[in-house]
Amino acid sequence: MTRGYVVGGNLFSDKLKDVPAGFVSYFNAPAYRANLSLRNDNVWKNVGFNIIGKWQDVNHYEGTFVAGTLPAFWTVDAQASYRIAKSKSIVRIGGTNILNHYARTGYGSPYVGGLYYVSYGYNLF
Repeated sequence: MTRGYVVGGNLFSDKLKDVPAGFVSYFNAPAYRANLSLRNDNVWKNVGFNIIGKWQDVNHYEGTFVAGTLPAFWTVDAQASYRIAKSKSIVRIGGTNILNHYARTGYGSPYVGGLYYVSYGYNLF
């Protein structure tokens, strides 16, 4: 079990190089994406948390029926947890895109909002 705060992050890039002029690759990834996170598995009396901010750059989308530019966007994922030591279990409540920002990653794809959950895990530690 982690003791103390853990800060994490990354920046990654997907770019095609040396593509012939006029070639349509249908490579639909933004140039840059980044994540920044903060977590503590036991911040107070077996209560922990994890929060992650995710950013995606603008994306020039190429499809068989449409092409265009999708805007950059941020989302936030978060989770709170409680470890029940006597039963070797943990209860979690959280969500992805908890601010419910509707965004899409491709034309013809749905706008996706938040997803929220409650989970129980037994015999984990």
